[in-house]
Amino acid sequence: MNIESGGGGSPIPDDRNLTRKELSEFLRDEFGLKYRPATLAKWFSTRSDGPPAVHFKGKPLYPAGLARQWARKQFTLPRQSSSQPAQRVA
Repeated sequence: MNIESGGGGSPIPDDRNLTRKELSEFLRDEFGLKYRPATLAKWFSTRSDGPPAVHFKGKPLYPAGLARQWARKQFTLPRQSSSQPAQRVA
């Protein structure tokens, strides 16, 4: 998996809006992150550190470009011990 470009085959355009199910598949395919749509829904309603969403008639949609940026920011640089401070990649 390549954090910079993702690991998927044909890239999803940054301006495409994804449903929660599509976002779940996108995160798995491009970054190896396994989150169920229900987890993404819970993050949106109870936390403020999940991927950003827009709404169309009350339905949450996740812009692929923003989701890609969010996922990259979740990774840290390699470290040899938990006693070393975590440093974000992006």
